[in-house]
Amino acid sequence: MTPNARARALDLAVPVASCAAAGAGSGHLLDDATPDELRALVGVLAAAVDPVRLRRVIRHPGEPVMTPEARMETLRRARATYARLKRAGLPVPYEIRVLDSEYQVEVRRRRAAMVVEQAVLAPARELEPCPSLAAYRRHKAAGEPFEECGCGDAARAAWRAKARRRAA
Repeated sequence: MTPNARARALDLAVPVASCAAAGAGSGHLLDDATPDELRALVGVLAAAVDPVRLRRVIRHPGEPVMTPEARMETLRRARATYARLKRAGLPVPYEIRVLDSEYQVEVRRRRAAMVVEQAVLAPARELEPCPSLAAYRRHKAAGEPFEECGCGDAARAAWRAKARRRAA
């Protein structure tokens, strides 16, 4: 690959990508390109591609590719439309039902990820000392020892402060 081919590929990369995103042909940009320039352009575009978006394009050719945020917003709007139509007792179009189903799957996936995250972080939180009145009450209700972690002392200090406020 010649340096000129690489330079021309870098110059063409953004216009070609813009044409592809807009669904327009890019032949007018590539008519006079040499095979070496086309290979360089393929290399530049391949280096810049997001693998997740590439998989979506391959799986669903002809559909516009959205960012994850835009897709989630579309799913939220479809969910709102689905709920509005159901409340009104109207039939829900197939496309809206499919998008609503995808929305529900995404919500369940996010909740599961949160549960896993909390399960990973929970042991670290339990190892921290918990000297507070609320922790004392939790330990007492569960029948757990509360003197070792300092909850008993914290509870007594809270009771003394409360008594001082009442006396004042």
